Amino acid sequence: MSAWYVMSAMGFYPVTPGSDIYVLGTPVFDETSIKLENGNTFVIKANRKTQNSFYVNSVNLNGKPLLNSYISHGDIMKGGELLFELSETPNKVFGNDKKHRPFQKITDNLITPVPYFEAPTKTFTDSILVGVSDIINGSKIYVTPNKINTFYERPIILNSTSTLIAFSENNGVKSFPEEATFIKIPDGRSVDIITEYSNQYTAGGDIALINTIRGGDNYKTGNWQGYYGQDMEVVLDLGKVTKISEVGAGFLQDENSWIFMPSSITFEGSVDGLNYTEIGKIQNNIDPTESGGITKNYELATSTNIKYLKIYAKSLKICPSWHKGYPNPCWIFVDEIWAR
Repeated sequence: MSAWYVMSAMGFYPVTPGSDIYVLGTPVFDETSIKLENGNTFVIKANRKTQNSFYVNSVNLNGKPLLNSYISHGDIMKGGELLFELSETPNKVFGNDKKHRPFQKITDNLITPVPYFEAPTKTFTDSILVGVSDIINGSKIYVTPNKINTFYERPIILNSTSTLIAFSENNGVKSFPEEATFIKIPDGRSVDIITEYSNQYTAGGDIALINTIRGGDNYKTGNWQGYYGQDMEVVLDLGKVTKISEVGAGFLQDENSWIFMPSSITFEGSVDGLNYTEIGKIQNNIDPTESGGITKNYELATSTNIKYLKIYAKSLKICPSWHKGYPNPCWIFVDEIWAR
């Protein structure tokens, strides 16, 4: 039998393990006797008016009314008698006063919580305003945009890709550092999503495909854009006609989560956005049965002048016949796309 249940059955329970406070409950037994290590005996009695008397009406400790809804470890170790008066209806007054309830409070700041950054996104095209806050009023915050230990007074304007490190100090105790990188996307670049991605896996929106924040081998990180049961077609606008030497796109496979590599990826370039010429096509060589999180960059070397890059990834659409998800739709996950 569980030791915790034994305590509860006697009529009290250590809600917070390690605390010296025991919250009162309803005894299962009419009488229980505890032989204590110090030689004392502590007796718990339950006086039931009827067999249906479940609720605590009042409690006496050593013949005196106990107003608290708890007893202390010291009360038990002194020995004596704890008498429960039980009734069929609850006494909503007993132990209801705030001063009669158990409570715990940490009065010293053993640690200082880390601060946190406040910004609408981690990527931007022109500039971004970044704030730093802390959950403890009165803490001093230091941030390092340019030099060490700069006292934080107001939000910071960033005009280029930057890594910020911040920490808080309260009563002489420093927090662990918190770090965040805010990335500036090359001016004029944008993405046009032709096929619609899933609202479950947006990676932060259209711009996620060119924000230079790469997704890892775990699709749950929020950096992957997911397309469910359909092909992926997107157009990257470079902002101006640019000579490029490489085009590419990154994809993820996690067959256990119904995510597979596209069967092929086609790259097309255009100067006017109307007339496209195929740059090249890559066939997938990752076995769909290969398990685990697998990432792969599909890249093509080229030498061409383009303003628009169209990328078409052909999905399996349906889980393979051998797969546990068959015949349900499957996913393709992409991050990111590039022309450089």
